[in-house]
Amino acid sequence: MENPHDMKVNFTLFICLLSLSPFTTNAQKVSKLTITDNLNMTGRFTLGKPKPEAPKDTFYLLTEKGTQVLFYAELQNTDSVSLVHPALKFTAYKDQNGKSEWVVDKIIDVKQDATYVMTAFNFFTTGAFKIIITPEESKDVLAQGDFTITK
Repeated sequence: MENPHDMKVNFTLFICLLSLSPFTTNAQKVSKLTITDNLNMTGRFTLGKPKPEAPKDTFYLLTEKGTQVLFYAELQNTDSVSLVHPALKFTAYKDQNGKSEWVVDKIIDVKQDATYVMTAFNFFTTGAFKIIITPEESKDVLAQGDFTITK
């Protein structure tokens, strides 16, 4: 017969391993991507979830400091066998004669139960751009959008 202490250790080890299992996690999906220039003023000073301004697809280059573009992604948590995306990568590309040229990227940490994630970039040139959202360590595109910066 097994020692009761050994049985306790084995059971504790089993529970610890089970809690680390990827079969009980959630995966985020981007349900909506809003490209805009600011947060909605009415929701700025509340304790709730911030709301973006109406979507825009054209922005104006105003100064040498650049033009800020805000990317607001609404997340939908789903039960899944896949691993959680602990961070999302926002990557901006500029269209150069039909080829996508990398401009800037940023990795944003995401809580498992988050309902949104947002970031903003400053752009210093005019042209056609696109933003792509992927998990940090994957090429799987979760969302993408196009916008233009003009003078």
